[in-house]
Amino acid sequence: MSDNASANNWNEATGGTLTTLPVEAFDNILKNADFFEVYRLKGINNFWKDRIEYLMGLDWMKKKMYLMAEDTPAPTTKYNDGDDTLSTSFCIACGEVHDKSVFDSFHPVLRGLRDLDICFTVDESGILVVGLFDRNADDEIDVLAWYRSRAILRYLVSIGIKKLQDFSGNLFMQPACSGIRMKPQTYSDLRPYTRTVGGVLRAIAIQCYFYLELPNRILFQTLVEHYQQQNNSPTAAVAEAAVFREIGQLHHTLNAALFSNRMRTEYFQGLLRKFP
Repeated sequence: MSDNASANNWNEATGGTLTTLPVEAFDNILKNADFFEVYRLKGINNFWKDRIEYLMGLDWMKKKMYLMAEDTPAPTTKYNDGDDTLSTSFCIACGEVHDKSVFDSFHPVLRGLRDLDICFTVDESGILVVGLFDRNADDEIDVLAWYRSRAILRYLVSIGIKKLQDFSGNLFMQPACSGIRMKPQTYSDLRPYTRTVGGVLRAIAIQCYFYLELPNRILFQTLVEHYQQQNNSPTAAVAEAAVFREIGQLHHTLNAALFSNRMRTEYFQGLLRKFP
């Protein structure tokens, strides 16, 4: 559609009687609409659909819709250095005090990550550093990491398979990061150029799977006891089946949504076979 389009196009598409209106007026609506509103407007009629598809080829719209990186790099995370003017807060995931404005730059579909116990910071090279609890010999830490990992996977599943697939190729954040690094580094290394929704979420999901593979008997017993306490004290066998069945199903759902069913982890597949 050309820039000479006007309300005449609207009238032809809808049978309406709008007076002639320059196309810039429609474009201003789109510039001020939020991410999801743009998709809603696209479904109003053929005029909006055609106009939005045309604008999707322009840089400003690509940047607005997380399809093209802005010229400015992702801002480096600020840590508390005694400067009272900095907006920092305690991060329960990493145990440090730092700026959390990075959440405001996340893709609109993923803004709920703010409410989870997961640390996101941006280093001086523009790398997004993602951290959960480190896995170690402390059983209490293992339990926290297990619950946090399950909460993250539950949240991703709640977004919906279709949305995760539709926006998988969008930028994870805007301004865009230059890559990601998962913590602990003993498990996941630097992933340069990984900055899409799908790429970052796949890295996070793999980290969560690592924590969910119950590492010791004490942790397993703790999880079963917690489930019994929260669900009117079913037998240990019932609690065990419920715990394992859920994480098997979470893995199965995200395998389809993020990995195109190529993430064949025997541990989780075994859970579904044992606890269908």
